[in-house]
Amino acid sequence: MQFETIADVRSFMNQIPMFGSRGISAANFSLDTIKRFCKEIGNPQNGFKSVHASGTNGKGTVCRMLASVYMSAGYKTGLYTSPHLIDLKERFLVDGKQITDQELLQFFRDYGSKVQEFELTYFEITTAIAFWFFNQREVDIAVIETGLGGRLDATNIITPMVSVITSIGKDHVDILGDTLEKIASEKAGIIKEGIPVVTGDLPAEANTVILNKTKQTGSDLHRYSEVNPKRSENKLSLLNGRLVIDSQNRPIIDTVNCAVAYKTIQTTNETLPVKDAEFVEGIEKMDNRFPLHAHFVKLHPEWNWYFDGSHNPDALRTLISQMKEISPLNNWTLVLSMMKDKLNDEVSAILKPVGTIQLYPLDTERSAAVNELIKYFPDGTLLKVTDSLPAEWIRKHKSELVIFSGSFYFYSTVRRWMGAIAATK
Repeated sequence: MQFETIADVRSFMNQIPMFGSRGISAANFSLDTIKRFCKEIGNPQNGFKSVHASGTNGKGTVCRMLASVYMSAGYKTGLYTSPHLIDLKERFLVDGKQITDQELLQFFRDYGSKVQEFELTYFEITTAIAFWFFNQREVDIAVIETGLGGRLDATNIITPMVSVITSIGKDHVDILGDTLEKIASEKAGIIKEGIPVVTGDLPAEANTVILNKTKQTGSDLHRYSEVNPKRSENKLSLLNGRLVIDSQNRPIIDTVNCAVAYKTIQTTNETLPVKDAEFVEGIEKMDNRFPLHAHFVKLHPEWNWYFDGSHNPDALRTLISQMKEISPLNNWTLVLSMMKDKLNDEVSAILKPVGTIQLYPLDTERSAAVNELIKYFPDGTLLKVTDSLPAEWIRKHKSELVIFSGSFYFYSTVRRWMGAIAATK
C-alpha cells in the first residue's frame, strides 16, 4: 500500500487488528520483530532519555503526572500511552500536543513499506512511531507506558533512566499468568541492569519477586512509602507535609500514584533537576494539560454522569470506593460494558452492590456478548441503544447518578452518545 495522504494512513491502521478488539490474536509476545524494525529505521529509541512505566493499574496516571511535572520544570517532554480513547494521535504527545497529521504521514511515507514487510502488530507500529517522533522532536525526556506486561512488551527495547512499577494485580491472567508472582515476574521484565526501580503499593508476593529481580540486576529499589504520602480532605501531602498538593476531585489511589511520581522524579533529579514547587505545579496542572483520560471523568456539566475505564478487580474496587464518597451505591446506575476475558465471579461480586446495573455489549470480537454479561449479572437489564441513548432513558436518568464503566474501549461509544445529546439541545 502507498501512503499519499493521512487518509491512507488511517485506512491502513484501521485494517490492522487491535488487542482491544481482538485480544491475544492481535499481539506478538516477542521483541525480535520490533528490535529488527527499529534497527532498520536507525534505532530512534536510543536518541532520547526516558522513564519506563509498567503496572496493572495506575501506570497511565503516573505517566501523565510525570510528563506534566517535567513540563513544569521546563523540559521538552514526550508522552506515549495506550490505548487511545478516540483518535490514534492521542498516543503521541510532546509537551501535551499531539503528533501532527503531517508528521504521522511522514513516518509512513518513509517507513510504510518496511512496516508492511515486517508485518508489525498495531502496538508495535505505534511504539515505533513514538520512538521515531520523540527522536525527531529531540525531546529532553520521554515517558513511556507499557502496553501489556513488560518483559515482552514492544516498549521494552529502551534503556530508561528509571523503571516504574505502579501496582500488581490480577489482570490479563490468560497471558501474564494466574498468580501474582507470575504477573509480577512479567512486569519486572522492564527492570534492567543497574537501572533504579520505583514501586507503588504492591502485594507481598509481588514485592518479593520485584526485590529478587532488583538484587539480580544490581538496581536500587525505591518505594512510594518512603515519601510518607497522606490524604486529608482535599489536600495530599508528601514528606511529612513539606509538599502539599490540591487533590480536589482526585481518587484516593492518586495518593499512591503521586508518591510514585515523586520518587521517580527524585531518581532522575541529578540529570533533570525538578524543584518541589515545579512538582506541585505539575500535578495540579495535569488534568488541564492531559484532559483526555478515562478515570472518573464527568461527562456533562450539569448532570452527575461519569465515565471510568476500570476493568479489573483492583481498579473496580477503587472505583466503588470513589462512588461511595459521592453517594451510597444503591443511588447509582451503572451502565456496564466489558471484554469477555475480564468477566469473572470476583468482578461480579465487586459490582453487585450497585443499585441498578444496565448492560451494553460492544460490537467487537473480544467484547462480552449479552448472554455472557447476563451470566455474571443476572439482575442486570439490557440497555438497548441504536445511534443514541433513548430520549426516555435520558429524561429518567439526567437527574440521577450514572457511571458508564467496564472498559476503556467503551469510552468512544459513550462520547458519541454524549455528542448526540449535545446536538439535540
